[in-house]
Parts: sequence; structure tokens; C-alpha cells
Amino acid sequence: MKVFTPTGPNAAQAKSMFRSLDSVAGKVIGIIDNTMPNGNDLVDDIDALLVEKYKVARVIKHRKQPKGLTPDEVMKRLTDECDAMIVGMGNSGAPVSWCVRDSVRAASTGIPVVHLGTDEFVALGRTVALSLGHADLPMIA
Repeated sequence: MKVFTPTGPNAAQAKSMFRSLDSVAGKVIGIIDNTMPNGNDLVDDIDALLVEKYKVARVIKHRKQPKGLTPDEVMKRLTDECDAMIVGMGNSGAPVSWCVRDSVRAASTGIPVVHLGTDEFVALGRTVALSLGHADLPMIA
């Protein structure tokens, strides 16, 4: 008989996957948008800001359903083509969980990742990230 413990890594077992870029100028940034209400407007504004103000070469956007992971083939394409990623919108319980999972998946490939969410769900996002072994997932609220 196998017995499983339902706990993930604790803070001491989690590792740093934090990566950063010296600059985003000339880089390709991926954005995973989980189609929350008005999320597309926010993503379009972020896209314009990155290109116009920060001189990002290109933004690759992927819209997905709020529930569930980004399909493996899409995640691979994004992590292969992008220098960094933004994943959001973590603005309620289930979407935070799925967005953080996608964030950790992307971060595990070695590229910088930022989770985009709301203040009310930062603590949940940090808990999920820790349970997945990511000690310091950057979160913007």
C-alpha cells in the first residue's frame, strides 16, 4: 500500500526560481491572459506600455480559459520564443491557483516570470507558489 501526504514543499524546501532581465528593451515578452472580465483591456494596455515606453521588440499574447492550465504546446512555444513572461489575472480563488501554476511552469524553464493579480489574492498566490516549490515568485497586484 502507498500512502501519500497531501502537503507540498514547505518554505525551507522551496527553491528560488527568481530571474530578472537587466532591461526589457529589444526583448520579446509573453503574456498569458485568462480572459477575466476586462482582462483583455488591461493586457492591451500593458502591451502598448511595454512597446511604447520600454521599447520591447514584441509582445506575444495568449488568451486561455480561467480554469485549467495553458496547453503544453502553447506553454512550450511561449517559453521558447519569449525572454520573459507575465501571467494573469489572478483576481479570485481558482484563477489565482491556475495562473500561479502556469507562472511556476514557465519559471521552471529558466525565464523571468511575473504573476499579475489583485491585492486580495496575493497571500493565496504565495501559498500556491510555495506548495509548487517556488519560493519567490514575483507578484504584481
